[in-house]
Amino acid sequence: CTAKFDDIFKSAVIKPIMLPIQSPNLNARCERVIQTIKQECLNNFLIFGEKHLNYLVREYTRYYNGQRAHSAHKFLPPSCSDPPPENETIAIDEIVRHE
Repeated sequence: CTAKFDDIFKSAVIKPIMLPIQSPNLNARCERVIQTIKQECLNNFLIFGEKHLNYLVREYTRYYNGQRAHSAHKFLPPSCSDPPPENETIAIDEIVRHE
């Protein structure tokens, strides 16, 4: 199975970098991104082939980088350079209830 992956990389002129033995933390970020894609996107769809899978991952990546809130960015999307204006505060005496 790994020989097939090696052939794909060679055909795309990509040189894979081998991780040192017993270094699981070097791969943690990739695994976290893959886990997020699985949990937030792929677990919610029935996938009808490779083309559909590629479409879902592409759209989720666009959403993740363009619209999804990130705690590291003060709960703004990464593509948001300026935070939106603050919401107006409503005073309690301005709230009117009708039956």
